[in-house]
Amino acid sequence: MKNKKDKTFQEELAELLERRGVSEFKGQTFDEILLQTAKPMLEKLLNAEMDEHLGYQKNEISDSNNSRNGYSSKNIKGLFGSTKIKTPRDREASFEPIIVQKNQSNISSVEQAIILMYAKGQSTRDIVEHIKEIYKFDLDSSSISRITDKILPEIEEFQARRLQKTYAAVFIDGIRFKIREDGVSKEVSVYIPLGIDLEGKKDVLGYWIGESETSKYWLSVLDDLKQRGLERILIMASDNLPGISEAISAAFPKTKIQKCVVHQIRNSMRFVKYDEKKEFVKDMKKIYQAINIKEAEKALDNFEDKWSSKYGYATRSWRKNFDELVTFFEFPSEIRKLIYTTNPIENLNRNIRKISKNKSFPNMKSLSKVIYLAIKNQTKKWNLPIRNWGVIYNQLSILFELD
Repeated sequence: MKNKKDKTFQEELAELLERRGVSEFKGQTFDEILLQTAKPMLEKLLNAEMDEHLGYQKNEISDSNNSRNGYSSKNIKGLFGSTKIKTPRDREASFEPIIVQKNQSNISSVEQAIILMYAKGQSTRDIVEHIKEIYKFDLDSSSISRITDKILPEIEEFQARRLQKTYAAVFIDGIRFKIREDGVSKEVSVYIPLGIDLEGKKDVLGYWIGESETSKYWLSVLDDLKQRGLERILIMASDNLPGISEAISAAFPKTKIQKCVVHQIRNSMRFVKYDEKKEFVKDMKKIYQAINIKEAEKALDNFEDKWSSKYGYATRSWRKNFDELVTFFEFPSEIRKLIYTTNPIENLNRNIRKISKNKSFPNMKSLSKVIYLAIKNQTKKWNLPIRNWGVIYNQLSILFELD
């Protein structure tokens, strides 16, 4: 049975606003408007659903064995706050409403839709237009901000949660973002440390937004991790971030530092002439693909002799960072594959970049919300240990004398 009462919540809301006039709601928040309109519309829709279920409308004569049996009251909450509604009952107790289902108390679908769009990197303008198109309601950017601000306590809890005492490895890398505050555009970096715990599972330890990279800055980040319960990192893998090695050595003196070889290669290749790149890469490979550290040192000497006159910036960088670039030689092949690059964190960062789409954020808070939601979305799939963890753990247990 289909009748003119069978309308969606959105259609009912749009019609009511049009009928009563926008001016009546002037000065009220979206929450307050919905609180006024939700109760009568939901009750109307529930009664229409009951008509559909019974096959006849209220007060009509019918030979059906089933009939209305009064109402039950229910507290519901959503974007608009909370209110009590009357839900119709039938004598056979077979009525299963759709608009507000049995045992459902939260109907904040609009709020969830807004946060989901925000998590996918949609701009405030796009969200406003989408809500207007689907829900027939005008929102402004401040309303979007207020709704997404509801995740701020969740972010605070995430950033302050207790960590495990020991992580087998921690990978750290940064992403650059544009912030536009008070009409001034600037770049900031978001740094995300990703830990591998002693069960081989990945764990994002938090994220930090900063404008500078110094040993003092990194020391504050590492101190925060220690305050949250972290006592030991076996291996730290990172890009050649300024000051990070000094900070790690100060905060965790026994931690082995492995700088990312892939980043080193990329940085070395920046100014190499096109017709020399193939030979240049071949000579670099002899360093990091050597069979042991002694052979790697010989390869570095040859690399320096051959290329320092043309590309001194590259040869000097290899020489300066050599010890931390070849840490992986100290370990068996399974551990080498794990720490050789910062790939585990780069994969996460790549997905975050896709969401941000190189856009500019209005402030730090807006950027923080997007980063958190992106991390939350990615990490919900992380349930299993990394490949070959049993072998890796046994090797680490011997090398680092784990309990």
